[in-house]
Amino acid sequence: GPITLFAYDTRSGTVRKVIDNTGFDITSASAGPGGIVYSQFGQIHVYDFARGTSRAVPITVSGDLPQLRPRFENVSKQIVRGSISPHGLRAVFEAHGDLLSVPAKHGSVVNLTHSPGVMDRDPAYSPDGRWVAYFADRDHEYDLYIRAEDGSGTPRRIALGQKSAFYDNLTWSPDSRKLVFGDQKLDLWLVDLDARDPRPLRIAVNSNATLQHFHPAWSPDSRWIAYTRVLRNDLHAIEIYSLADGHSVQVTDGASDARSPVFDPDGKYLYFTVSTNTGLSAGLWEMSGMERPLTAHVYAATLRAAEPSPLAPDAGFEPPAAPAKRAAAKAAAPAPVRI
Repeated sequence: GPITLFAYDTRSGTVRKVIDNTGFDITSASAGPGGIVYSQFGQIHVYDFARGTSRAVPITVSGDLPQLRPRFENVSKQIVRGSISPHGLRAVFEAHGDLLSVPAKHGSVVNLTHSPGVMDRDPAYSPDGRWVAYFADRDHEYDLYIRAEDGSGTPRRIALGQKSAFYDNLTWSPDSRKLVFGDQKLDLWLVDLDARDPRPLRIAVNSNATLQHFHPAWSPDSRWIAYTRVLRNDLHAIEIYSLADGHSVQVTDGASDARSPVFDPDGKYLYFTVSTNTGLSAGLWEMSGMERPLTAHVYAATLRAAEPSPLAPDAGFEPPAAPAKRAAAKAAAPAPVRI
């Protein structure tokens, strides 16, 4: 058994166990007035002769450690994520648990958060350039924060209400009024900042995925969200969520691997990539498909039935002439030839 303490009676010569040790070995012991002090698993204990009991001794060492002193630290190798301002004048980076705003040319580096002991993550510039959105665990769970891009004022906190959740891929709507993001539980969330009491709304679940694969994209009018979802056959499909009616519609057939949706600036088309030779590499558990070369092509889908396809085939016939061109051609008819 583990090493423990015994008592020896010098008169009778008997030995008895004084501590019934069921844990780690006692590594050292020293007798003193009224008891024995001993060490076990990095902690100091005292055995009391009179009471026949043992108790742990609480010890706190307040060391002047270099790691705890205020100091300058080079965080250039700790940069994790970043976001560029709409006009490219600044970029905000996540580094060492803080958010740093870095100028492209004029100005100085600004620490937007100054939050020792707090993890500020995943910054995202709003399209109007006024705000920076990010996640922070100031209240022991990650919530959404919105603050001025220059760091002034008090940040606005939006409670997300989940336990042990981690969020990423913050994506602003073009009107800078809404945000969409995912979590490690494979949910896609929407927050309307104009609401009286903003709350996260779950708009999609990627239950067949093993990683967060949504890659959301906003329509130019901020009324639609295109995203990627994994189907039961392990292939990706593109779905579009309507903020007006709160429903999603799948817009790809599910027989090919469709990813990376993007709306065109006029809102007429949806562009995305498609692979038709994904095969066994679609899942993570089939080792024979790993490192297999794949191909993908860019596709476009029209978003309105009356919108002509940008890639419609050319039939090869002469186009009908406009009335003005027909009249001009008649007026410019050549004179009759006489021989």
